[in-house]
Amino acid sequence: MGKIRLLSPQEIRDLSSNLYENLGTVIEHCSANDLKIRLAALEKLADDFPPSTFISKYYPRNEVFELFRNAIKSDVNEEVCEALSAVTEIDNAFARDLCIQNIYHHDLDIREEAVCCLGYVATENDSKTLSSFMENESCDLIKVAAFNSLLRLGHDELLLLDRIDPSQLSIEACVSVLENLCTLTDRYDLSKAFQSISSRIANLGCKEINDELYDLKYRIDKEVVLNEIETIFSSDKVDWKRVIELMKNSDCDIRFRALSGIGSGSKPFKKTMPQKPPQQVFDKVVALAGDEDEEVRAEAISVLGDWEYIKSIDLISKHLHDDSELVRLDAIYALGEIQGHDALEKLEQLSMEQCSEVEKVRLYQSLIRCGRRELLEKWLYFLKSNDALVRANVAGGTWSVCNSDSNAVINSALEVARNKETHIFVLNEIDDALDWLRSKETL
Repeated sequence: MGKIRLLSPQEIRDLSSNLYENLGTVIEHCSANDLKIRLAALEKLADDFPPSTFISKYYPRNEVFELFRNAIKSDVNEEVCEALSAVTEIDNAFARDLCIQNIYHHDLDIREEAVCCLGYVATENDSKTLSSFMENESCDLIKVAAFNSLLRLGHDELLLLDRIDPSQLSIEACVSVLENLCTLTDRYDLSKAFQSISSRIANLGCKEINDELYDLKYRIDKEVVLNEIETIFSSDKVDWKRVIELMKNSDCDIRFRALSGIGSGSKPFKKTMPQKPPQQVFDKVVALAGDEDEEVRAEAISVLGDWEYIKSIDLISKHLHDDSELVRLDAIYALGEIQGHDALEKLEQLSMEQCSEVEKVRLYQSLIRCGRRELLEKWLYFLKSNDALVRANVAGGTWSVCNSDSNAVINSALEVARNKETHIFVLNEIDDALDWLRSKETL
């Protein structure tokens, strides 16, 4: 470690998980002498570099396991807690063993973390242990950690709160219960349970608890609306008037979800689009292309591209210079969907030199779709990029640029890239592309 320049915690957090060499950098920083650097590295390793991200032969599994074993033995409680929390993203069985080893730890914070994390990695047999903590533990933080873990494991009968008395809990413990429930609104229908929960907790008269109750109610109501959107678009006859109302909602997630039902979505969630919406819907989609939220802007632009809405070419082209790379990428792609002379003209005005690597890939793809077939080899060259996201963009765009003349060239480039691939999500894109090419050969 002494021969390399140590990155700051923020620099570690900013490392891209799409560059394989960054995995080694993060691993090295997990053994740094500086506690803050070690904590940031452990968190980064779990969040962005878990084994599930990489093809197994490229992942130093034993080395990573040993890092966590050492961190669990640390004399610093904060490091032990961070290691317990992080390891749940690395391997369930390994994480469970470490949690079980620490559920009776002499330090309360470590015990609480171990009981809490067990809710993500426990087996069915562990429910008895957690139930025992919930029923018999004198410390309410441990009691509540067990309660929260059981809920995460699927014990929805606990939602009645008849096995835990909120009036006997500390404010910190009550807040923990409510925070956990907020994370479960997409798993459980909490609309009926909320009245019982609020009546038993609200009378504690604490602002912190009342704020958490408000947040929980908001999330419950929001989940109802999100489910409504799913129902609307599952119908053969879409209620477009209601869709327009939802696109005006103050919550950006609801606006986004309403928009996403109108288009075809993106891999792996591509779907059949509904029947063509009335003009009022397109007018609202156009308006949302200027939304303050970047994801809403990007989705609106994607929908316009999906429907090949020619009248929006000038609008979309303005977003080729948006502050958000996400929006710029979707603007480039949308013009490639619409195609035609006007779309090509807008794309050719974009400076390739000022584009990021992933933007270059997307731009080449759209230019090829608009007729610039001579750019195919330059586009395929990005299968050699060090950035996994760039490689995935090339493989994922195969269907849009391939024709009978280029099938063999693209197939050969993908086969070479497949043998060198380190990231599972890129490999999946490559395999999908090769399967698609084979299906075209059969036809």
